[in-house]
Amino acid sequence: MKVSNSPSGGVWEGFSSSKQWTLSDGDGTKTVYVQVAWNQDSQVDPSDPGSDSIVLDTQGPTGSVVINGDAQYTNSTSVSLSISASDNLSGVSRMKISNDGVNWTECNYSTSKNWTLSGGDGLRTVYVKFRDGAENWGPTCSDDIVLDTTDPEVSIYWPPSDNGPSSVTFKWYGSDNLTSDSELEYRYVLDEDQGGNWSGWSSDKSKSYTGLSLHWHTFEVEVKDNAGNTGSDSKTYHVNVPAPQLSIWGNYGGNVGLSWTEPEGAIWYEVKWWRYNPYQSWTHTTYSTSTIISGLESGVTYYFKVRAYCTHKPGEWSNTVTAVP
Repeated sequence: MKVSNSPSGGVWEGFSSSKQWTLSDGDGTKTVYVQVAWNQDSQVDPSDPGSDSIVLDTQGPTGSVVINGDAQYTNSTSVSLSISASDNLSGVSRMKISNDGVNWTECNYSTSKNWTLSGGDGLRTVYVKFRDGAENWGPTCSDDIVLDTTDPEVSIYWPPSDNGPSSVTFKWYGSDNLTSDSELEYRYVLDEDQGGNWSGWSSDKSKSYTGLSLHWHTFEVEVKDNAGNTGSDSKTYHVNVPAPQLSIWGNYGGNVGLSWTEPEGAIWYEVKWWRYNPYQSWTHTTYSTSTIISGLESGVTYYFKVRAYCTHKPGEWSNTVTAVP
């Protein structure tokens, strides 16, 4: 018999029912031809060549993997893989997936796959390689994503007091373990429980208001990092009763008469007066918008001011007036 990679090739040899053979080089369809005769020397009455074909495929598939639609960040270890692979001859049949390139999970080839990243915040890499119908494994492909499961923090640091005038500016700052300060985004709302609407997300870190109504307000701010994690802070703020306008209506015999305007929201008043050399000060409360301060020392300059209270919260101090009894 003779065996060849072409119809006319080969060398006659003794017949055998099995034989090891080397196909011609290069991937593709390969055909092996066989002829037999009565003996190998005379080649008497040789048969027509018989043949059989097989696809030689020595190259593994190539492909790609994309995590969460090519997002840069995720706040969950559960992600979605978009997978693509191709093979020139025998098709893609299997694939392996790994979080470290060492320990692999093998499964049937699919263009999408749910996957669990290894835990712990930081850069995570998913590795994938593919096998074709000829059982060739192709090169490894990979994609990266930053896993961030830690919420950012935000703190409202201004105003330092929880009460003040009707014009106020709120200021805040934020921080995160993986997103830089310049990339953090914020939104805010005043009095959400009274119908206030949240702002859009922006890099703003302050918000000013004017003409706020009296009494209590709640300001809230949220921070968001690149992975979509959020943190929040809130501050209650009390708008003080406005300052009264103070004036002197009388000065006689060690007595000074004071009167003032009635600001919105006022319930009662605190009057304060003081002197220097030596320094001494006194206070007096009243529900009236006028009062007489008695027992003042003749020839001494006294200073007076007044502020209103709404329940327990003090308002803004009035202008200061002076008198010399």
